[in-house]
Amino acid sequence: MENYEVEKRLRTVTLKFALKTFSAPISEEQAWSLLYLGVSKMAKLFQGYATCYIPCSLEDVLITSDGDVEDQTFLSRSGLEKKELNNLGTGVAEFAVLVYDALDWALGSWEQRQLGDQLESLISWMTSVDDEEQDDEGISIGDEEAGQAICQRVFESCQHHCIAVGVKYPKQTISISLYFNVKDDLYCTRIHYGRVCKLLYEEVEELSAITSRLDPETLKELELIERREWAEEFNRVR
Repeated sequence: MENYEVEKRLRTVTLKFALKTFSAPISEEQAWSLLYLGVSKMAKLFQGYATCYIPCSLEDVLITSDGDVEDQTFLSRSGLEKKELNNLGTGVAEFAVLVYDALDWALGSWEQRQLGDQLESLISWMTSVDDEEQDDEGISIGDEEAGQAICQRVFESCQHHCIAVGVKYPKQTISISLYFNVKDDLYCTRIHYGRVCKLLYEEVEELSAITSRLDPETLKELELIERREWAEEFNRVR
C-alpha cells in the first residue's frame, strides 16, 4: 500500500499531453498556477547543487499528480535544445514563453486570445526580464540578488491575483526566503495553485482513460466537435 502511494505521488503528465488530451488551450487560472509553481520550483533547484536546464518545449514541462511542477522539468537534460540554466532571469523568461504557448495552443493564425490584464502584464514582463534594458530598473541579470528580485515579483503578482479572486491569506508577509529554502507550504497561495494543478492532472488522467477505450473513428469525431465548440466559445467571449 505504501509503495503504491509513493508511485501515485510520482506520476506525471507533460503539458503537451494535457493540451492534446483536451484539444484546447489551458485556462488562465491554470496559467497562473504553472507560473507560480514553475518559478518556485526553478528558484528552489537553482539554489541547490544540481545542474539545472531550461525547458524549451511543452513536452519538457511535467505536472505531478499531487499538484506541482516536477523537478525533472528543470533537471532533465533530455532534448537536444535544452541549455544549462545560468541565471534565473533567462529561466523565468523562457518558462513564461512556454506558458503563453499553452494559452495560445491550437488557435488559428487569425485568432488572438484576449487575456486578463493582470496575467497579460505579468507574462509580458517575465518574457523581457533577460533583456539588458532591464538594468535601468535596478535589475542586473548577472547576479543572484537580481534573480531573487525577479522571482519575488512573480510571486507577489500571483499572490495579488489570488487575493483578487477571493483566496484568503494569513497576515504574514511572504518572504523570498520561503521560496528559496522551501520551509513552509502552508501559505494559501501555494495551496490554491497546487489544487488547481492537481485538478488539471486529474482531469487529464480521467479524460485520457475514457478516450483510450474509444475507437479511432469516434476519437476523430470527438476532436472535431471539441475544436468547433472551443472556436465558438472563443468567438463568443473575445
